[in-house]
Formats: sequence, structure tokens, C-alpha cells
Amino acid sequence: MSLSNYLKQKGLSAVASLRALSFFTSPANSVAAKPCFHPKGGINTEYASRPLEANVMEKSAIESSLPVKQSFYYNDTLSPELLLRLKLMFPDSPSGSHLTSCLFMFKTTNNMAVWSFDSTMERELCTKYFITHAADLCQQLQSLGYWCNFIDPSSGLPYLGEFNAVPFPDCDEDFPQFSPDLELEDIGCCRALRHIDWGFEVFTGVLFSDAPIEIVQNIRRMIN
Repeated sequence: MSLSNYLKQKGLSAVASLRALSFFTSPANSVAAKPCFHPKGGINTEYASRPLEANVMEKSAIESSLPVKQSFYYNDTLSPELLLRLKLMFPDSPSGSHLTSCLFMFKTTNNMAVWSFDSTMERELCTKYFITHAADLCQQLQSLGYWCNFIDPSSGLPYLGEFNAVPFPDCDEDFPQFSPDLELEDIGCCRALRHIDWGFEVFTGVLFSDAPIEIVQNIRRMIN
């Protein structure tokens, strides 16, 4: 099945289908592509001068094909062991700071614990959606002087700045610390993330900042 047919099956209009198709097939918008703003908080002219309409069109094309159910969980009481691990993972994060995690959880149509064409396409859609919104959230927090970064769901590695080579995938034993709604389940060949209400029909993405939990919550709601 082609990507255009898949998008039409998901109920996209002709215009939205074309927008989404051009968004996913553009080399500049590949999952591995990095946003244009500087990881230390500065914004280069390319990103700053990008028309707001372009961002809105991209978001609307992605969002129109995503499930309605989304939830977010914020945690500023991560264990000392996990904080140390995150410090090693994000060497440019502020020393001695307690980090706030913001977990994005999306109810998916497909079982994410098994491979299929549909689950692969839905995972890519969710990844694009998460990266778009997490990059916006990082930019806003950085503009206020806070450090911020997030994990690329497609690689398990930090999306911005410097990082070590140890990935943090969603099947990692520490991942359920980000939300009490998540648990790991052994499915024989591997471990898979399971939501207490949605089962394996779940996609997650996680962002970290040294900003107070209330600041992260308010800005995330403002962006959404």
C-alpha cells in the first residue's frame, strides 16, 4: 500500500493528504532531520525566519491523521540513579539540577508490540508529531533560559546537542519511571511497553528540562 493510499484510508482530505505526503517525502523532514534552532538556546536565522504558516500546515497534516486520545505525565521526582543516567546521556545538561520529565502518550490504532506495515506507518506519524511539538516546547523553554532536550523515539538518542552513544529506547527497564500508567511486559522475543488502559496500542515520547514542573506544564498546554 502506498503512503498516499494509507493516508486516505485514515480519513485525510485530499488537501491534507497532499500536505502530509509532501511533508513525509521531503528530505528536510525525515525523522532523522534536526530542527534549525541551536541546542544551547539560540535561534538561527533560518528557523527564526521560517513562516508560521509552514509550521501550522505541517502540524495540521500530521494531527489530522492521529488518534484523538493523548495524555501527558510530568515527573520531577525521578530516582537519583535515573538522574545520574540522564546526566551521562545529556552531558550539556546543567550540573546539580533536578530534571522534569514530560511524557507524551498517544493511543494508537495498531498494536505497537508487533511489526506490520500499518503499525510502522502509524509509528512514523506519531514520531513526526512528537518531534514537531517537542521541538516547539524546547524552543519556548530555551527562550526563557532553561535547558531542554528530548529523546528521538526512532533512535533512543538525544535529539539536540551532544550525547553519548548509549540509547534509551521505550523498552528500557527505567522507562516506566516516567509514568505510573506504563509497564514493561515480556512478549517472548523481547520486552514491550504496555499502557494500563490502552495495552500495546500506545506510542510514547519523552522530553526533559531543568524548568519547574509548572512551567513545563503551562508552556506545553499553550503550544497544544
